[in-house]
Amino acid sequence: MKNRTIIKLILLGFSAIIFNLAVFPAHAQSDAEDTDDAKVKTSEDLVYSAGFIKKKLAELLVAMSDVAKLLEKTEPDVAVILKRTVEHAQREDVAGKIEDVIRDIRQGLDQAAQIQQGEVIDDLTQMLRILEGGVGDLTKAEKRLAELQAIRDKLDKNLQRQQLEEKQTRPAANLEDIKKQSETLIKALQGIIEKQKSLKAKTNKVGSCDPKLVKLGELLEAIEDLSAKQKILGDAVDKSGLSELPILAEAQNRLAGRAKSLSDELAEVQADPNNKEVQVAAEHIKSADAQMEKAVSDLEKSDKPSASDSEEKALADLQAAGKQLRKMLEDKSADTPAGRLAKPQNQLGKQTGQLADKEAQLAEQAGIDPKSLSDKDEKKVAGDLNLAAESMDQAAKKLSAQQPVTAEAKQEQALVELAEQLRRVTELHRRALAQAEKKLNEAEQKRIAEDLKDLAERMKEGEGKKATAGGQAVASAGNSANSAAGEMSKNDAKSANNDQKKTLEQLRKAQEELNEEIAQLERRIKAEKLASVEERLAKILEEQKACNIQTRKTYSRRNQKTSAYDRQAKQTLGELSKTEGSLAEEVQSVRNMLKKEGSTVVFPEVLREVQEDLAAVQKQLAQFEPGPLVQTTQEDIVRTLEELISAVRKELSKGHGRAMSGGGQGQGQGSGKAPLVPPVAELRMLRLQQLRVNAGTRRAQRMVESKQITQEAADAQYRKLSERQKRVTDIAKKMASKMKTQGASQPEKKVE
Repeated sequence: MKNRTIIKLILLGFSAIIFNLAVFPAHAQSDAEDTDDAKVKTSEDLVYSAGFIKKKLAELLVAMSDVAKLLEKTEPDVAVILKRTVEHAQREDVAGKIEDVIRDIRQGLDQAAQIQQGEVIDDLTQMLRILEGGVGDLTKAEKRLAELQAIRDKLDKNLQRQQLEEKQTRPAANLEDIKKQSETLIKALQGIIEKQKSLKAKTNKVGSCDPKLVKLGELLEAIEDLSAKQKILGDAVDKSGLSELPILAEAQNRLAGRAKSLSDELAEVQADPNNKEVQVAAEHIKSADAQMEKAVSDLEKSDKPSASDSEEKALADLQAAGKQLRKMLEDKSADTPAGRLAKPQNQLGKQTGQLADKEAQLAEQAGIDPKSLSDKDEKKVAGDLNLAAESMDQAAKKLSAQQPVTAEAKQEQALVELAEQLRRVTELHRRALAQAEKKLNEAEQKRIAEDLKDLAERMKEGEGKKATAGGQAVASAGNSANSAAGEMSKNDAKSANNDQKKTLEQLRKAQEELNEEIAQLERRIKAEKLASVEERLAKILEEQKACNIQTRKTYSRRNQKTSAYDRQAKQTLGELSKTEGSLAEEVQSVRNMLKKEGSTVVFPEVLREVQEDLAAVQKQLAQFEPGPLVQTTQEDIVRTLEELISAVRKELSKGHGRAMSGGGQGQGQGSGKAPLVPPVAELRMLRLQQLRVNAGTRRAQRMVESKQITQEAADAQYRKLSERQKRVTDIAKKMASKMKTQGASQPEKKVE
């Protein structure tokens, strides 16, 4: 509170300076008498006034610098803005321009003085804008963001309430259609079940089959099984690392052995001159075997691209062989007892598949979740007749392959699935009719309409007297919701439901517009915070580089025989130690800011290590030990700061208008605010940390071998690096958890 009061006083001081500077020449011109004495007196007054303004401005700038130092740790964002304002005054040489005004007045150059005065006023006004925009803007923007998020929460809740009410009204609105469609679907399912029972009974009576066709059916199944396994292996190779290729080579070798065995079996069947299709299939299998053998060789040589190419060709040959045998079997078995059942079984499967979406459509019309229709122990997907259709298709293929026993098992499975579907549709029919009989909830619909009206009023006044995005759509939604309540009072469910759907459409539009405004504001806040971080880290980096240079110079001045330092060198090292300690505090301040912001995981931990290194350097310099280990640590500090600044600048370069990484509208739909630094940048920084640990271990060993440091000092480095390795591992786990959580977050919750 005290800090904000000081800032307000600074703003008042600036306003007063601008006012006095703007009015004093005009005042002089209006009051001056046409005498030389009066003109001299007026000039002296103006010079005095301008000098007074210059003095007050200087005092104000000093006060701002002091306040900035005080606020660096508690309110770093405000401190940065104050520093920017002072830097603007220095860069534009405002004090020098006021001196020019004084000089022009003394020389009687009134017009020149007025021009120079205008430039000073422009500079001061710009500084005032920096202060007002920066100091108040970020806080104001964050406050506005909180307001918008609260509005969005209210909007989301009303959307969910309206979704629930619309779902409850749906059965009554669609009653006639529900009755007709559910009865038609029940009748269709009953007919399919009867036909499937008949086919199953006929399949049960099929006797022995042609041995040659049975053999071909077995070979076909073996080829299709091999195709499936080859595809899985090919996908595994594509996704594997080089270290996994030898293991995959063994698996590929086993599949190649199976292909050769099938090739031999097909050669026996091929002896029949009438089996030209078998001959073609055999050639494909032989080709597949050759490609598999080549893939094995490629994998053993770690030639992944070539292996993948060979595996693709092998798979294509296997599939071609299977297709050839399948067509031949269907043709040759068409006149067999089992084959004659395959065609109607296949047609029944297609008929069942055509009904697959009917239950889902019916559930949608009734406002009932299909999953709620399943028994507690039911593991199948509710409302999916594709399961039964798939079982029927498999039964048809088994019949063509002269395998009636296996086909009958698939038919029985289809009957179980059909019976479950019939039970669900019957339950859906019963519940839909029961829901349609319930009284429409007019009272709740009225409450929704009133809440939307209040929310629309709240959204009328936005930032800068500009209405909040989505406000008009919310107002329209309120009108539609109120109209729905009116239709409910007349017991007109269909009209009420139509109005409810309009309400939902308008609320979703409002949600989209509001999310975009929130996203833009978050980008703006993010840019301000990133700019603050970048500016502070850049200053730390600049000072650290100066320390590095001074440390090396001082180290070179040591006594080469005794390694002792003279009095002046020790004084320099003491000052450098204090500077490193001050930088450690500044790094801690930036780290605290990031931790308070809360969206980054890696960056605060990287700054923690920078702080630790600075503290270690501070201690060693205080003990007059600016040797190779200290200098190496200082270089690490510089490299780490440069990497951090590079990452921040890269994110800043994206600009305010672009969607942030990991952000966009999704963040306005329940996934939380976008991170200050995107996960990809954090992962890149984490990788650099791991590389730094690896390099540090090798470097410590080299320094021991070259006798730059003792083994004891190296052991201390190893312990530090071991702790950092553990930290990298822990951070990696946190990042994985964070990214998993972000990936699992879903957009707007819907009530079906």
